[in-house]
Amino acid sequence: MKQWIVFLLLLTACQAKTMIHIDVYELEDCGACMALENDLNQLEQEYPQIYIRYLDLDDSKNLKSFKKLKLPSIAPTIIVEKTFVKQGYNANDKDLLKKNIQHIINHQPIHYNKEYRRYDNAIT
Repeated sequence: MKQWIVFLLLLTACQAKTMIHIDVYELEDCGACMALENDLNQLEQEYPQIYIRYLDLDDSKNLKSFKKLKLPSIAPTIIVEKTFVKQGYNANDKDLLKKNIQHIINHQPIHYNKEYRRYDNAIT
């Protein structure tokens, strides 16, 4: 019985380390936000270790949190693992977003460019 409990605790600890946290600051009537949410829902089906938190900028608490990030006011804003940030979204972004998430899962370097920037100041 002890071995089973230890196994479950280790399994839980390993799973906790592999969760990928994604914060998405969005607006309810934003077309790019809706497209991103659709694509992230598909990625969430494919990668169960993804945890997505949608933060509506029309909510004053979420807006206050967003302002602390000191980023331009662009919706949607995606912050993955407090590691990189992507602002704005279009259909061409899905593949690179997926690749960056896969790289985080596999502990590989992320593809940064002018749209996917390293982010060191996330305090959400």
